[in-house]
Amino acid sequence: MRKYKKKKEDIQNHLIYKCLYKKKTKSILMCNKRDCKKVLNGINNYICKKCRKSFCLPHRYSDVHNCIKSDEEKSFFKSNIKKNKYILKLFIYILTKYLCYVVLFFNMKNRVCFNILMFLLYPIFLNSSFHKKNIYSCIN
Repeated sequence: MRKYKKKKEDIQNHLIYKCLYKKKTKSILMCNKRDCKKVLNGINNYICKKCRKSFCLPHRYSDVHNCIKSDEEKSFFKSNIKKNKYILKLFIYILTKYLCYVVLFFNMKNRVCFNILMFLLYPIFLNSSFHKKNIYSCIN
C-alpha cells in the first residue's frame, strides 16, 4: 500500500509542477557529407583521419567529402612545388651553362655525338629556356 501511495504522490507532483518527460533517444549516426542521409553502423562507418568526421563508405575519400584538412595539405604541397620548380630551373640553367664544357671535354665536336647528347637531355631542355645555339656556338 505504501508503494502505491508513493507512486500516486509522484504522479500528482509530476502533474502539478508540469514536468515534461522526454524519453532519451539514441543519437543516430549519419554520414557527414552534405546531402547524404545514410545511417551509419559499425560496418559501413568510416572516420576520416584528417578531419575526424564519420562518413559512409562511398564518401570516405578526402576528395569526395571535400575534406578541409586535405585542402590545407594541397596548398602546402603547392608552395613546395613552386620552390622545387625554382630549384629545377636553377639546375637546368647550370646544366645548360656548362654543357658546352662537357661537350668539349669529351671531344664531341662531331654533330652526331652532339645530337645523341641532345636526345638524352631533351626532356630537361624542354622545360628550360635553353637554346641550341648556345651549345652550337661552343662546338663550332
